Amino acid sequence: MSVLFFNSCCKDEDVPCDDPTNPKCPNYDPCLGKKIPSADFVMGHDIFNQDNEREFAIINSGVFAGFDITFRSDSTDSKYKHTWYLGAEVVNEASITRDFTDVPRPKTLEISHVIEYEPDTTCFPSDDGKDSIYKTFHL
Repeated sequence: MSVLFFNSCCKDEDVPCDDPTNPKCPNYDPCLGKKIPSADFVMGHDIFNQDNEREFAIINSGVFAGFDITFRSDSTDSKYKHTWYLGAEVVNEASITRDFTDVPRPKTLEISHVIEYEPDTTCFPSDDGKDSIYKTFHL
């Protein structure tokens, strides 16, 4: 009888929580699921589907005919500063589109992308708030 009485008096609050996403739990991890921002980007074309709606077609092969190639950052939030380097051109946008139809073929080109952001030094103490990447593509 006393066991039943004791169990009925226990509150849910007395049971320790085990949820790393809950700040009230002893195993709370404020860095769970957070990632250091990446300068990675995709290359592709805007196309129109059968309903005449615009879609973005990612070209993983890196081989293009040369018309209207779009370079789009994976980090599109306004908290990121973008710098693209394409030959002598420098652009500060989250994505850029360029036409290479006048460039002689075959040709291999390189594009670099740098992002700058406010680093989260609590979760990533060695993060300097910058990331960069370069990729080649072929015409």
